[in-house]
Order: sequence, then structure tokens, then C-alpha cells
Amino acid sequence: MSIHTRLTLWYTTILAAVVVVFGAALYSLLTYTLLNSIDRQLQGTAQAVAQSARVVLPLVGLETVLELPDLNVVATPGLYVQVYDLETGETIRSRSLGESALPLDREDLRETLAGRVNWHTLPVGGAELRVYSAPLTADGRVRGVIQVGASLAQLEQTQTQLLSILVIGGLLAVVVAAVLGALLARVALRPIDHITQTALTISRTEDLRRRLDYSGPADELGRLVSTFNEMLARLQTLFRTQQRFIADVSHELRTPLTTVQGNLDLLCRGAADDPEVRREALA
Repeated sequence: MSIHTRLTLWYTTILAAVVVVFGAALYSLLTYTLLNSIDRQLQGTAQAVAQSARVVLPLVGLETVLELPDLNVVATPGLYVQVYDLETGETIRSRSLGESALPLDREDLRETLAGRVNWHTLPVGGAELRVYSAPLTADGRVRGVIQVGASLAQLEQTQTQLLSILVIGGLLAVVVAAVLGALLARVALRPIDHITQTALTISRTEDLRRRLDYSGPADELGRLVSTFNEMLARLQTLFRTQQRFIADVSHELRTPLTTVQGNLDLLCRGAADDPEVRREALA
């Protein structure tokens, strides 16, 4: 795999990871913010009902009765209010609930009567509801359980829209980054291609006098060109020294070789039969 391809892949992978992390963080933050806003609205509605509730003594009988405000008034669109009266076992609901009811199991009832509030996300009537349960205190004691719910359809719709935007935008960003990264990598590595071609030409022509042309900044590429040119200069010097040495050796060997060749020619012509001439030639 070429450096150009590796740089493009690394750049695209890192950007994709950043987009995924940023998208996940944005998605989580938006979900937390919207859910926290819904929780505050539910809690505020429950507190408004609890503050308006009171215990009254009816004209007939000695048992006190829990009197509640009109739940349909506090149940704004998208909110569902339900109160469970511990004394009578009756459940009072807002009209927004219709025939449905907010679930209240024994565990939630026990924790609520102990003074603890509960948050739950529950399926009710085919929709996801965020339900807040809290004890309803009146006349100094817990007289019931108040529950306020809100549909999470708007939250889920917002999440779906945001997720679509993040996915489509992220994919487009990664594709554009890959294309731009490939172009930038090619532009950045173009001087290296020029260096490679020049070095190959010098190697094939054995022209050590040629140098690499570079007019850019003294960055990593500039230092590479400078080092390569310095290496060419040293090779040229060594090559000249070698040629000079070979020429000197050839010149120094020419005289003795000529003498040897002459003596051999003399011996070949018959001088080997004369002992004195043979001895002189051999010497």
C-alpha cells in the first residue's frame, strides 16, 4: 500500500472516529437535556397538585376527606395526572388519560409511602411515558400517591431527526474528507515523486553532476533533498578520485609492462638459446 493511500486511510479513519464520538456526545447530551426538562415539568406539576391538596371534614361523618384541585387544569397537553387515595382506595385521573391508567405496582407504592420519589419510563397504551411518582402529604401525613406522566413521543421524534442528521452529515463529511485528503496527500507527496524520478534518471545515466531542484521551505522534504544532493556530491568526488587513481595506476604500469612484453618478444625470437641473453631477459 502506497504512502498516499495510507495517509488518506488514516486521515479518513481519524475523522470518522471524531465524528462518531462527537455525534454520540451530542446525541447523549440532547437526550439528557430533554429528559431532564421533562422531569422538571413532571415534578413541578406534582408539587402544584400537592400544594393545592387539603384535608377537609365533611358535614356527614367523622372521617376526613382528601380534597384535590381540578386535575384537568394542571394536566396541560401532553401531561397525565393521577392520584391514588390511600384512605378510600380511589384513583382520580385527569381526562387526558382517558380509559388508561398510570401503572403503580406494590414496590413503587411501598417506596412512595416511605417518602421516596420514583422515576420510570413505562409503556402505557402503546406509547412510552415518563412517569414521576411521589407521596402526597396532607395534614401532616401521607394521604396518597401522586403520579404525573408525559409522553416521550416528541423526545423520540427529536432523537430520530438528530440521528438522521448526524448519520447523513457524518457520512458526507467522511466522504468529502476522504476526497480532500487524497488530493492533499497527492499534492504533498508530489515533490517526492519528482525526487524519485530524478534519482532514477541519475542512476540510469550515471550523471553524478546532476542535482535535485528544490525551492520549498527547509522542512523534512527540504532536508531530504539537501542530504541527497550532499550524497551525490560525495559520490561524484569519490568517482573522480577513483578515475584519477585508475589513470595513475595505468600510467605507472605502462613502462614495466612494456619492458616485460619486450623481453618476452626477445625470448620468443630465439634469444632463449643464448644463456647470457636468456639470463638478462629473465632478470
